[in-house]
Amino acid sequence: MIALSDLQSIPLLKDIDAAYLMQLGELREHRYERKQVVLRKGDIAAELLFLLTGQLQVVDTSADGKDVGLHLIGAGSVFGHMALLDEQPRSSSVVATQASRVIALSKPLAIKLFYDYPIVMHRLLIEFAGIIRNTNNARSVLSQSHAGSRVFSILANLMQPNVAGIITIEKMPRQQELAIMANTSRETVSRAISLLTSKGIVEKDLRRLIIRKPESLLQLADDSESD
Repeated sequence: MIALSDLQSIPLLKDIDAAYLMQLGELREHRYERKQVVLRKGDIAAELLFLLTGQLQVVDTSADGKDVGLHLIGAGSVFGHMALLDEQPRSSSVVATQASRVIALSKPLAIKLFYDYPIVMHRLLIEFAGIIRNTNNARSVLSQSHAGSRVFSILANLMQPNVAGIITIEKMPRQQELAIMANTSRETVSRAISLLTSKGIVEKDLRRLIIRKPESLLQLADDSESD
């Protein structure tokens, strides 16, 4: 059973009346193991989806038939809404990169939610802007000619200051996930991270990567500086 606290943890549903949320009786929960397909490209959208826990990766296929990771979906995020609204087949697939819990809201109830709470639609527009930004970043990375620079660019896009002001990647993707995002091999990712570590640019801390020299990482992300 989906708890009220689960629903209230989702930013899109913040401040929505608790009684209203609990009346969304058609909410369903799905659980996925790592590498399981959550959504498949070309499917018809029938639900609005929320990630409660875990992590997902949006994946498309390149011209040479390889899987390319466009961006990651973190806990609390909404996804699958583009195809829900424009009624077109899904434009990409979504794969679990960790054990994940997903809840699904049927299309009729999702549309009703948008009309009943316009603030939800406003937040959804912000999500759309984020998707466009992430996709543009992914396309820009893939246009770089050197595999190493693509890895550096992805790490630069992922780094953020934490509450203590330290620049980190708090939930560092696995090397295979980075390889998919950079359209390269896992070995190339491993060499790139080893180079950054040896130069003191980054420091590993369990699943977190501490960026000690962000300016150096940004410089390496430039095609002309990396090979």
